[in-house]
Amino acid sequence: MSEAIAHLQITTGAAPVQIEGELPDGNYLYFRARGDAWELTIASDEEKLFSDEVLFYQTETYGTGFDASWMPHPIAWEIVTKGLQEYEIQS
Repeated sequence: MSEAIAHLQITTGAAPVQIEGELPDGNYLYFRARGDAWELTIASDEEKLFSDEVLFYQTETYGTGFDASWMPHPIAWEIVTKGLQEYEIQS
């Protein structure tokens, strides 16, 4: 799924950390790290990213307080890459 990485971008300059974009299969990805957790969502269109109609969803705590909001970008990309691998296996 390395092609997918090229279609994604960080959409915030600071907190929270957000990565968004379209995947080669036409689905959409949204990653957000805020407070003490992160979440990764993949849906068939942008409107469904924030609904119950998602294709893939992961969330996990990260640190305490606002650690996730200030997550280093390389760590965010690593989480997204692993999530895409799991999504690909699930699909």
